[in-house]
Amino acid sequence: MLRPDRAWCADITYIHLHTGFVYVAIVLDAQARAIRGTSESEVYLSEYRSLAEAQEWVDRFTEDVYNRRRICTLLGYDTPPKYEQQWQ
Repeated sequence: MLRPDRAWCADITYIHLHTGFVYVAIVLDAQARAIRGTSESEVYLSEYRSLAEAQEWVDRFTEDVYNRRRICTLLGYDTPPKYEQQWQ
């Protein structure tokens, strides 16, 4: 089994807004299933007044939900922090 922070993968997706899209690229820790980095790019904006507001929302979601509270079946239904604790 790999240890966390040894292998990463990347993906890109988009967030559909009312009048456009924000594309989000992520770097994911392949073992811990936690996002280690993000980058956003606007196509059109709607409910967010600027790309900075969209980036702030993505950053908050990544840290508050995806990396801390989301359970993952690949981690034995643990959250990424709980899974990573076993390696410390």
